[in-house]
Amino acid sequence: MVPQPSVPVVVVFSRERTTADFLKRALDSAGFAAFTAPTALDRLIAQRLGFGAVLAAEAGLSDVMLGWDVPLDVGAATRDKSVRVVPLVAMLAETARLLDGSSPVVRRRVELLNTVEDILAF
Repeated sequence: MVPQPSVPVVVVFSRERTTADFLKRALDSAGFAAFTAPTALDRLIAQRLGFGAVLAAEAGLSDVMLGWDVPLDVGAATRDKSVRVVPLVAMLAETARLLDGSSPVVRRRVELLNTVEDILAF
């Protein structure tokens, strides 16, 4: 059996989507063709995001997502240092920057790859 890579988990709150619709979209976007058994890390991250989701719902937040290990300290901090609350508008803007290459995250990754370009060229 080939090990399956872990996929970061994102919890989204929006009053305009049903839970079933969100789950289908989340699984489709993560590229799941079939379910695989979650790893211990997957379960740990899900538990911590779930905790943040409960607190966000209790605070009345909507149109936000909870992200795990969000780069650049985007969004608001939570009681868990690895979980941040990010407005959907900010997430969509960063997604556009990731796709067009203007994101600092993409630029840093390209910079790192450029340092080993000669080695990887073989």
